[in-house]
Amino acid sequence: MKKISVLFLTAIMVISLVACGSNDVKSSIETTDLLGVWYDVKTAQRIEFNSDLSFGHYQTRTAPGNPGYWSIDNNKLNIKSCVTIEDLKIQDFDDSISLNDDIYTFVKWESLPITELSVGEVAKDESVAIKLKDINFYDKLPNEILNSHTYSSSLSGLNSGNVYIKITFDVTNLLKSEINVPGLRGDMDIIVDYDNGFRYATYDNGCCFYISDSDVYITEPGGARGYDISVQPLQTRTFDVYIECPEIILIDDDSPLNICFISKYGTEAKYYSFSIR
Repeated sequence: MKKISVLFLTAIMVISLVACGSNDVKSSIETTDLLGVWYDVKTAQRIEFNSDLSFGHYQTRTAPGNPGYWSIDNNKLNIKSCVTIEDLKIQDFDDSISLNDDIYTFVKWESLPITELSVGEVAKDESVAIKLKDINFYDKLPNEILNSHTYSSSLSGLNSGNVYIKITFDVTNLLKSEINVPGLRGDMDIIVDYDNGFRYATYDNGCCFYISDSDVYITEPGGARGYDISVQPLQTRTFDVYIECPEIILIDDDSPLNICFISKYGTEAKYYSFSIR
């Protein structure tokens, strides 16, 4: 974690502005232009601009890396975090934010290079193969999780009007070294995308529950419980992940529903979306 933090601070402090005079740059950047979550295409790191002018940068599933506050002054983006950063600025703002001489290119979800698939198809790159097998909805967790040593009654239960969506999928490791599916590094994110914009993810502010065979791993705000669940080279493991989401997703059969995976095991992040309806 120290290494990750140092890399981020190093990158963020050398960001520069070359937007002035570019024909591609929007003449006036408004606060509303930046609101929401942006993803770096290559690394899947996230930055989040909130309406209360708070700011978050996320490199792992649960841990923000330098939260702070942001403002715009004469088309210059200023961010103040745990270290004072006077000149974090936007370069070439159009539908993307390019920072640090194009090393980072942040875009909104709709502009990510997402590969669309159907349930039962296999999403495959040089690192992993992912097969979405099934989804179901439940109003409580299974006994395998409730009775595991990683579970604690102190964990928050379902909020009113919510259910758990259980996502069952296979992961095959195509690398020559082991990988972790859930883990503090957050090499795989899973996102429920309802009605093209309502998104509930394994990195949201809540508990998320993984189970594979007898291994249970729980992520919660600020930390995790359990050991990383590893997949050995050329091994396939089946996972169930439980993500809390509003019950309307279960009831509404007419709106689109997609299960999305972000794989960060290779040299560049890969984005997959499985259509449920």
